[in-house]
Amino acid sequence: MCSVNCQLDFEIDMPPVIVSSDDMRLRQVLLNLIGNAIKFTPVGKIKVRAHVSEGSVLRIEVEDNGISIAKEDHPKLFQNLSQIAGKGAHKIGSTGLGLVISKRIITGMGGEIGVESDVGKGSIFWFELPVKVSGDAPPSTDSAAAYAPDSAGHYDARILLAEDNAINSEVAKALLESFGATVTVVENGQLVIGRLREQSFDFVIMNQQMPVMDGIAATQELRAMGCAAPMVSLTANAFAEDRQRCLDAGMDDFVAKPVTREKIAAILAQFATPAKEPDLLDLNQLEQVIDDFGLPLFEELLAQLARDGQSLLQLATDNAD
Repeated sequence: MCSVNCQLDFEIDMPPVIVSSDDMRLRQVLLNLIGNAIKFTPVGKIKVRAHVSEGSVLRIEVEDNGISIAKEDHPKLFQNLSQIAGKGAHKIGSTGLGLVISKRIITGMGGEIGVESDVGKGSIFWFELPVKVSGDAPPSTDSAAAYAPDSAGHYDARILLAEDNAINSEVAKALLESFGATVTVVENGQLVIGRLREQSFDFVIMNQQMPVMDGIAATQELRAMGCAAPMVSLTANAFAEDRQRCLDAGMDDFVAKPVTREKIAAILAQFATPAKEPDLLDLNQLEQVIDDFGLPLFEELLAQLARDGQSLLQLATDNAD
């Protein structure tokens, strides 16, 4: 991971206009490229540049001064996963998988992606996309309000989260807990199987790509064991064939990264039970009031409450007329 000596800078060179494109997939590609740069730049700077040309082409560059790549190796970076993955128990790093997925996304949107790198000088990963540019951008809103948690939706759910990336794990855990869920985190599918043998969970969220045992293999084994817990795939592979692969393995749903509050809310609404609203009257508390103040005073308070309620009801009726 990136140390504290790694600095991330942004250089946005374009007028305040609205750029229309697939924001979810753009965000995914950008996160993949930045994550790749951070991984191989333990000390130094990472620059993210963005500009839109007169021909409405968006170009984004992620430049680092970390480990450089020999020119003869450039084509290998965007090859299919089957050509770059090792065998046996291994961890697919963000380089191969992230770049392969990014290439699929960018080319699928009609764009290009590439790399410029010389030994000893770091690397620049870039992509270009045709976009729609229109009008002036609206004034920015308060960032705190934009990220304020939604007050609606609270769940008493016990969730098992399997994610080998520490940052992704913390983000997903925090979002789930913001809805009231209790979250247990493990790092691979083998640990998921072990946990489910020991205790029950309302549902399981598993990353597709993990070391030791991935989410697909774990789901297949759990279903063969008779485990009926709902299972949700969490993956960077945001394509129809990937979703079908998860469903064929026995998973119940599929969530594409990056994880957002809206996606977490949708998962919880589908697989978790909303928390029970607290009773209007707490009988234990009423008993304590009676013990503290005596039954006569309590009865007087109830009578006063009834009179006040009747007055409010009459006032509301008069105003309605």
